[in-house]
Amino acid sequence: GNLEMGDNSPSVGLEFSFVADLDDALDHTRTSKYDFILVPLVHPRYRRNLLRQSNTEAFTRSDLLLNSNQWSTFVVGKTSTWIDLDSSDESIRRNSALIFTQELMWAAHLSLPAVFLPPAPVLCINFWGRGNLILDKMNHLPIWVCVPLSFPKSLGAWGC
Repeated sequence: GNLEMGDNSPSVGLEFSFVADLDDALDHTRTSKYDFILVPLVHPRYRRNLLRQSNTEAFTRSDLLLNSNQWSTFVVGKTSTWIDLDSSDESIRRNSALIFTQELMWAAHLSLPAVFLPPAPVLCINFWGRGNLILDKMNHLPIWVCVPLSFPKSLGAWGC
């Protein structure tokens, strides 16, 4: 398998919940015969509030840790799981939209072969709406979406 455009063979990756040394993780992944690594775009515990702080300060690792070929061939980024675009709290919704945009723009800057989104919440109008707005502008960035294989019992027979 390979994550390059036009290659339709299956690829198998290794997911990391946190990576202290990206180069070591990539070496381990390649020697273990995986095709790519799946890593958070931002440290999972680093929750930013862009409504209160500058959008220009560093929020993740340097793009110089790997060369451009490594970023664009072997690294798939995961957006932060705590982003809540459909929160009932307006400030959380607005901040989440800013964070979501920031992370997808970072993935595009790195030329990642794909970005992995966590499972969408049950009520996900803003999740997909915001995603569609951003992807309209970044149509070169493939998005991988986690789709649950079972239906939540809490929704009843019709999902309502």
